[in-house]
Amino acid sequence: MHPAVRPLLIIVFVVLVVILFPELLIIALLLLLLWLIMNLATHGPVWIFWQRDAALLRMGKFSWFRRLPGITATLRGVEQREAERDAKRERQAEEKRRRKVEAEARERAERDRA
Repeated sequence: MHPAVRPLLIIVFVVLVVILFPELLIIALLLLLLWLIMNLATHGPVWIFWQRDAALLRMGKFSWFRRLPGITATLRGVEQREAERDAKRERQAEEKRRRKVEAEARERAERDRA
């Protein structure tokens, strides 16, 4: 079977199902809306922006995407936010390691005194 036949069959099937049963389209749209509301309720708007940022970072690997008007500045901002998040994670990990070393040193000092 030709590689283009399968997607075409799927599209035709979906169109026929929607034509024959339009209420299924409404149910699908309601489910999509419910999914979006649940994600907004659990993760907040940050989740949507994170998804957008991740998509932009993936697409930013392609030179044709970087040449699109207005994308360069947006992509630069996304990369900057990603770098800030990485730096924050690194600072938190370093702080955690430092606290752990200090706690072990205090523990060792207490054992030495005893």
